[in-house]
Amino acid sequence: METNDEIQAEVDTALEFARAMRRKDKEETERLRRLVKFEAESLMLMKQKFGAEHVRSRGYNTEKADKKYGPGWLDREN
Repeated sequence: METNDEIQAEVDTALEFARAMRRKDKEETERLRRLVKFEAESLMLMKQKFGAEHVRSRGYNTEKADKKYGPGWLDREN
């Protein structure tokens, strides 16, 4: 289970990511996109809508999806 500090750090990173997107700061958005721990369901939706290669090429942090769906989830059929 995550500590309050870990949860707060995730929230802070996600907020910075959103701010960078609003500023249209492409470099910062790309950097933060790799740090944000997206929820497993969000990544599964991205995979279903855009394909596994999209998730890989964008460098999304898949830690939560890996835990929920298991190794190789991006390569399995939905």
